[in-house]
Amino acid sequence: MTTRPVARVPFFFNVANVESRVLEVDERLKSTFTPGEGEGFAAVLGDPGLSRAIRVPVLVVVGERDGLFCDDPVCSAASSEYQHYSPAAQVQVSVIPAAAHARNLHRNAPDVFATIRTWTDTHFRPVTR
Repeated sequence: MTTRPVARVPFFFNVANVESRVLEVDERLKSTFTPGEGEGFAAVLGDPGLSRAIRVPVLVVVGERDGLFCDDPVCSAASSEYQHYSPAAQVQVSVIPAAAHARNLHRNAPDVFATIRTWTDTHFRPVTR
């Protein structure tokens, strides 16, 4: 399943922070989700107990201008993420400035990767063989 031509841009991108070529390639390759993913997402939204059962550390990384996650130009929805998990989940929310939903396709994607790497290094030990 995907979107109509150029309909993705306001939801997935902050055009001031993305290369035009990235927008072109994304439009050409655009895959949004499979029906199975949509059903799974709907199930989670329909049963808050599923996310409240999570008792391991959780990192939520959202773009400040995420048109899918936020209902305002500067994401304030991230502050409500904590209520969706058990206190044992140790939820950490990181809002990436000037990025939208496709945060790893914006110019500041290295900030996204650094945030994830730092969090992962803090919460998990490497596996030794």
